[in-house]
Amino acid sequence: MSTWHEIKYTYPWLGPLVAELTAHDPHALKRLIDASHADEKPYLAWELVRGGRAGQLRGRDGEPLGRVVVNGHGKPYTGFEGYFAGATVADVMPLIVEAELRLSAEAADITNVVVDETRHVTYTDSLLNQTRRQLTERLQPEAGAPLTPPQVVLAEAGLGLLLLHNIEQDAERLSRIQRDATGERLPPLTEEAARNLLVDAVLDKYALDDETALPELRELNAYVEQLMAELHPLANRHPDAYERFRDETYALLDALPPPLQKIRYTPSADGLTVEYAIPTVEVPARETRVALPQQAEKAYDLLANIGWVGLPLLRELVRL
Repeated sequence: MSTWHEIKYTYPWLGPLVAELTAHDPHALKRLIDASHADEKPYLAWELVRGGRAGQLRGRDGEPLGRVVVNGHGKPYTGFEGYFAGATVADVMPLIVEAELRLSAEAADITNVVVDETRHVTYTDSLLNQTRRQLTERLQPEAGAPLTPPQVVLAEAGLGLLLLHNIEQDAERLSRIQRDATGERLPPLTEEAARNLLVDAVLDKYALDDETALPELRELNAYVEQLMAELHPLANRHPDAYERFRDETYALLDALPPPLQKIRYTPSADGLTVEYAIPTVEVPARETRVALPQQAEKAYDLLANIGWVGLPLLRELVRL
């Protein structure tokens, strides 16, 4: 019985993009692929965690994450679960709070009179901030405790909300980008169209096309960098647990036969086919069920898909 399984994707837009960027040199594609091999292990580790290793993450009282169900919908793992190994509620409290907020964004502009009975002070505060404070106060008694499995999912949704916020901020700039290789400006996108374009490109790795792929990849790569800037400090707060989870994940990859430890790229008339092997891991039968506001569920989906932008060949293309 096989201890690994093959993953295979064909990106229709990636073939023409690679062909265009390497047309000046018949050996450029090989050099590009050779250079990309140096960055493969983190990407394969992401796929392995997302492919089932995440379910083995243990939270408070040793409870495994198991399978993730959000609002009754079975969800893929994000692939970033290892960064939460050993994390406490205090480490990610702002993320949990944002994921639990059930007020609309307009509540930030609605002012309420708040009475602090302890200090006998009356002051004005937005409904949104008032709710944030109440959620934070509820979490304070368990601030030093490890995360429960549902809190891991909440924190991931909170990270996804940060990404959504960054996409919304950048949408106006992207809507003005020169998107034609000739330097001619294409018809401008609205902010909403630019935002949807980026979100759709994350959620569907086939959604790009050869005309616009490179500018969008640069944008998406920037969001991955922003995400890692949030995750690395989190891991540094509990390095022993994080490094143990990471090292065990890498050991699974290292146990694969050497020919399977590299990503294979095959150009064809249909695009560029990407193939690699991932060890098969056993996912605990436990289910982690979480109820999230609609926007937070969308944010979780965003986080669960953005890792594909880290494909080493794509990162090499962006560096070009």
